[in-house]
Amino acid sequence: MNIVFGSLKTGGTPNKSEFDYPVMRVEAWRGKGTSRRVMFNKAACQLMSLDADSTQKIMFGFAQAEPGESQRLFVINTESFIREVEHVTYNTSKNYARYSGDETTERGKSISSTRLVSEIRSFMNVEDESVPVDFKIVEFSDNGEAPVYELISIVEPPEELSEEDVKETEVDFDEVQPEESVMSEPAMNGSDDAGYFPVGTFEGEPVEAEEPLI
Repeated sequence: MNIVFGSLKTGGTPNKSEFDYPVMRVEAWRGKGTSRRVMFNKAACQLMSLDADSTQKIMFGFAQAEPGESQRLFVINTESFIREVEHVTYNTSKNYARYSGDETTERGKSISSTRLVSEIRSFMNVEDESVPVDFKIVEFSDNGEAPVYELISIVEPPEELSEEDVKETEVDFDEVQPEESVMSEPAMNGSDDAGYFPVGTFEGEPVEAEEPLI
């Protein structure tokens, strides 16, 4: 039950998160003239101390893969750093921004940067910009000035065929043609083989063939 106090204008449908754990999303391309964004959901904001009403400086780390290993991506909130960061950082939005898409009301902290989005997609080999890419955020280390978090790609499982899809699957039986059986031509009249037929295999005692009448 959703109880709205004060005014219906300030109430409405609560913001529902797609994931119940910390996730960073690299959004799909939203069209010409739009910004390229990285989004942190509410759980990620809580984990990384990305507080509302203020901006934070975020730094990303790109771990080059060794032979036989995959690329690894890291992120740090540099807000607690004592000295100024010399590396490239990205500012988060001050307030929560709405995720793109007509079917969602989810909000989270955003980073608007074409450079960052392009680097992440290229580094992680996910260059299909028509779909978003989600990363689970897990704590990697807490020994430095600020916690280091690793971004682990969330791979969607393949869709299973429903019973209706299976029933609607068409099978073309014309593709497989049965081999034509080859039958021997009957012997011509006057041949020694006339009147004889191939002998099959039968169960039981063998039966001797009767001699032909003269």
